Amino acid sequence: MFQATDDASQWIDEIKVFKITEEVDPASLNYAVQLSFTNKTRLDAFNNLIMNGFIENIQSGIPEPLLYFESHLEKVF
Repeated sequence: MFQATDDASQWIDEIKVFKITEEVDPASLNYAVQLSFTNKTRLDAFNNLIMNGFIENIQSGIPEPLLYFESHLEKVF
């Protein structure tokens, strides 16, 4: 996961990685990756040019299936 974020960092304005502290499965490690983009143009470019390879890069280092979902958030305050 960390190699994938390093490889894609030039396209992303901010990357945050969180360890999920709730125990989903005692035998697993669970992380969330938050990617931030300053504008829609950068997000669209990432989605069109980089996203598939980014997910494949992460999945290649993890034997279990990767859960991927995308949410678009707008800061309120």
